[in-house]
Amino acid sequence: MKSFIFLLFTFSAFSADISISSEHFIKSGSSWTKGDSVLSGTTVKYVNAVVNNTDVEISDIVIDNSVPSNMKYVSSSCSRECSIQGSSDGTHFYEISSFKLNELKIIRWTIFELKKKEKAILEYKAISN
Repeated sequence: MKSFIFLLFTFSAFSADISISSEHFIKSGSSWTKGDSVLSGTTVKYVNAVVNNTDVEISDIVIDNSVPSNMKYVSSSCSRECSIQGSSDGTHFYEISSFKLNELKIIRWTIFELKKKEKAILEYKAISN
């Protein structure tokens, strides 16, 4: 069955000028290629670039990234020092390792510090159902 990829995220940082760009890539053999639809069982890598567009350091930037309903979370990473939590209900967040893979609905990254004009890369992988 063919599925489509949806990416939804929200962020909060106190009065900050932050931009987020998102891309997704489909696993094809040993490489990753851009694509919009996947077959069941395909691994997808979601990549979010968070940029501090200000001339000052920003701290405690919170990014909530929904895992599409047709996807099962596999793993996540962050290029800066940050915490990664998860939620199955959108209200209560816990360490991501507390969840069974199919329970996770939202990934929450908290970037502790992002210097002026600096970029953080937030990434997660999921498998289509």
